[in-house]
Amino acid sequence: MKNKQQIEQHPFEFILKINGNIICQRFFNIHNYNPDVLRSLELADLMDTIIGTDYRLGIIPKFLKDRSDEYLWFFYERSQNSIDNNNQASTNRGKRDIFTFEIKVNSKVVSEGFFEGDLFPPKIRYKVDLKKETDLWGKSILDEEGNTIPLDIIPTIVNEIKKTFSEKTYTQEYEGYSLVTC
Repeated sequence: MKNKQQIEQHPFEFILKINGNIICQRFFNIHNYNPDVLRSLELADLMDTIIGTDYRLGIIPKFLKDRSDEYLWFFYERSQNSIDNNNQASTNRGKRDIFTFEIKVNSKVVSEGFFEGDLFPPKIRYKVDLKKETDLWGKSILDEEGNTIPLDIIPTIVNEIKKTFSEKTYTQEYEGYSLVTC
């Protein structure tokens, strides 16, 4: 539980959970915070950017997909030798893994969304590390010039939240309905 001083210093936070268990939690400040964001269309767009929509992957699912691709590509040749030997997807029937993403202001949830984790291999979804500095095998990924490509998506998530929460104006009406009175 956060104490009062911690809330005053860092009143904003995001939390990523799987099945109610916290994976990642970050506290931060936002300069020029505009509380009008809490009843705006931009807040919904922000959540779509972070967790995705039915037709587009957000920042976190794309990160997990990239990790899954890396993992599955490595084990592809081995799986060809024993396709029916270790079908991990069938062992998880009946239980769904749900990722939840929350944005909080002063410890109060102001936005929450979720996406299914069953799309990702168990070894990926149960060992999520958003602050990775290397690939799954401990190697740095380099660009064409030999510079290390950052794999840490936490700054990207925080920057998206800060950018949205500090805009000067927001869309507060949608198709004739006021979002302010919701």
